[in-house]
Amino acid sequence: MKLIFVYNSDGTFASLIKDTAHKLVSPKTYQCNLCRLTYPFASMDKEWEKFVKSLPHQAVFLHRDEFNKQYPTQKDTSLPAIFIEDTGGVRLLISDKEINKAKNISELIEITKHSLPTQSNDTIYRCSECGLGYREKEIAEKCQAWCKEHKSCNLDIIKYAIKENENASKK
Repeated sequence: MKLIFVYNSDGTFASLIKDTAHKLVSPKTYQCNLCRLTYPFASMDKEWEKFVKSLPHQAVFLHRDEFNKQYPTQKDTSLPAIFIEDTGGVRLLISDKEINKAKNISELIEITKHSLPTQSNDTIYRCSECGLGYREKEIAEKCQAWCKEHKSCNLDIIKYAIKENENASKK
């Protein structure tokens, strides 16, 4: 299994210079909370680096342009985001809305920890619009379609959402 962390920024040299300056001058208006928290300056935050190294999964970090080239079917997903790739393909694990809730690196680590599958067969499918997780892909797709069309959640769908700390043993 692979975790794909995608920044809402391009990987060009000019973009990296512009983004670094933006983070320094006006961090609250910077469009990529994943980048702002994990790379507060020119190097990776030490707490985040330690967390990533402790993950039981391969971690890949991509910029928006790199991700769109490698995963064109996901190009409409709002960024920043964290995806999971396994034998079932690539799917959203943590939406931009969830990442943007994090006020500091500790909160981002907690959000990531609680979203990770606890077992290899513990697949969580996420609505890319609202970020809710589901055990069944079809329900997540229904949620996503509803949220996208109505700009709100449907109680008949979200009643199937899993709690963030729910384990795979509850099926």
